[in-house]
Amino acid sequence: MNDTIKAAIISALITALIATLTSVLIFFLGNFSTQATLERNTVETLSEYFESVDKDMSYKQALQTVYEESKQKDDEIKKLSQDNSDLKSQVLDTPSFEYKSPALILDGLKSQDSVNKSLLIVENNNYYSESILNSILDNKLSYDLNQNTIYYNPKGENISSETKIELFDTDVLYDGTCYGTYSPSDGNTFSMGSNTYNKGFVIYDDHSLFGEGDGFALFDLQGKYSKMTFDVGRTNEYEKQDVALKVYLNEDYVEEYSLDAQSPPISLEIDLKYANSMKLEITGGSRVKYGFANVILYY
Repeated sequence: MNDTIKAAIISALITALIATLTSVLIFFLGNFSTQATLERNTVETLSEYFESVDKDMSYKQALQTVYEESKQKDDEIKKLSQDNSDLKSQVLDTPSFEYKSPALILDGLKSQDSVNKSLLIVENNNYYSESILNSILDNKLSYDLNQNTIYYNPKGENISSETKIELFDTDVLYDGTCYGTYSPSDGNTFSMGSNTYNKGFVIYDDHSLFGEGDGFALFDLQGKYSKMTFDVGRTNEYEKQDVALKVYLNEDYVEEYSLDAQSPPISLEIDLKYANSMKLEITGGSRVKYGFANVILYY
């Protein structure tokens, strides 16, 4: 093969190779340009529908932002759906109620033809308004909003604070000799006269061979109380013996009361004079027990 033919063949091969490379470059560069444009246009479109997408974001950033926002929306929808379900459940559980304006008859005599919306019936339970209660109770009932407390005074006095307390709502009675206490939770009772009591205390004398002698109860008053009231009488056990109830305030003898073994319980009131301590002592019996019930301390 002569040089002229060789040169022609080589020239043809080079031309073909260049043409092929050019075609490949045009194909890939064209596709790249098309893909970049598509991604840019997609980001711009997303920015119009999603506030969290900025048109200058990359395609990947935009997709990630859309995904996160969509997930957040899904979570919110699920929560709203749950809240709606809970609300429906609450609505279904809401008790039925009805207002009534009943007539008022006091001791057989009609007092009012209609007391407006004075009765609320909720699930077969009746709730009475303050107006109708005061009509019945002669304005002896009042409510303190600040203290969330209802006050009732049978004498119609204006009382706006707690003025007394049951003994066993305190720790005032704390010790003694030949004494015992009773509370409803214990299940034990004591009887005086024709009544039986499950709350109170007893003091007894025991001068038998191994007895401890005269009984007494000790009270830690802490200077808080003005007086104490109670019912006292011989319990229906042991001997029928008259005794003396002695009162000591701040360890000093103050007064005493004669208690009749054949009498039903009597009511007594002791002036505590805001003392710090008190001792109640039963003396004069050999084997007898006296009970104390309805014990109230006054501030």
